[in-house]
Amino acid sequence: MPASRRYRLEPGEGVTRILHADGRDFIELEAKAAQTVRHLCGADLYAGRFFFRGQGDWAEVWRVKGPRKNYASLGRFWRVGDAARASYSP
Repeated sequence: MPASRRYRLEPGEGVTRILHADGRDFIELEAKAAQTVRHLCGADLYAGRFFFRGQGDWAEVWRVKGPRKNYASLGRFWRVGDAARASYSP
């Protein structure tokens, strides 16, 4: 099932704000290799971990719990065309 989501990034000094496409706050990321974030969406809590390995290469893990949602997800991202990063190696 195809799915997509758009965000707006606002880089700042030492932190990047991640906003929903309509401008609502989502999370903030610092310039650190690993970090934890939290976001309340109504009564549902999104708890995430981000792991950055270099320019354009990161993984994110989410645990979402609440009255409307209950799931975990894992995503790995790299720049398009970078075949060396296309295979997963934990």
